[in-house]
Amino acid sequence: MRVGILSSHPIQYQAPWFQALAPVLDLEVFFAHRQSAAEQGRAGYGVAFEWDVDLLSGYRHRFLENVAREPNVNRFPGCDTPEVRNVVAVGRFDAFVVTGWYLKSYWQAIRACRRHRVPVLVRGDSHLSTPRSCWTRWLKAVTHRWLVRQFDGFLVVGQRNREYLVHYGVPPGRLFAGPHFVDNAWFAARAESARASRVAKRVEWGCGPGDYAALFVGRFIPEKQVAIFLSAR
Repeated sequence: MRVGILSSHPIQYQAPWFQALAPVLDLEVFFAHRQSAAEQGRAGYGVAFEWDVDLLSGYRHRFLENVAREPNVNRFPGCDTPEVRNVVAVGRFDAFVVTGWYLKSYWQAIRACRRHRVPVLVRGDSHLSTPRSCWTRWLKAVTHRWLVRQFDGFLVVGQRNREYLVHYGVPPGRLFAGPHFVDNAWFAARAESARASRVAKRVEWGCGPGDYAALFVGRFIPEKQVAIFLSAR
């Protein structure tokens, strides 16, 4: 089966999924934008940086030309890739996946799939727990019931995501499990190599033998609720 996937840019939690699919599918991944180190820093990290893991090996991929006036992955017009229409037209895909619906590039691909009768699926992680005003809830009740009808299937990353899609009228028969992937072998190898230094690291942190140490991995932004994590000590 030949499958295309369109993603906004290389993302650390998507790469293991692409790498796992590549051996069992004729897979090609397309990226709508190539983020700079400075752009990654502005995504809430505060400093410019490059990921220290390889996000592009193990699967076939291509960067599309982003012709947006102000290229970025945060706003609808920030990814504008007209060539994706031709990619879909000549790609002979059995299915095409978009990893969201908030960028112009995604809708360029969706429209091309519908025009050329290529089954199009979406994989996202939206849920109903995000605070929304009454106005926003009403608006989405109208727009999202139309929106979900544009897709032939939905790759569901978890139960909350499933509840979100069902809430907006997606039939259960169009929901398919597509959880986030973790490269367990990568983490296991590094955990084994770090085992010997565990005691030394706890001493360095001032932890006694009976002290409980917790690790937070993420951005220090309000949405991550770090303050709640600290208050639970």
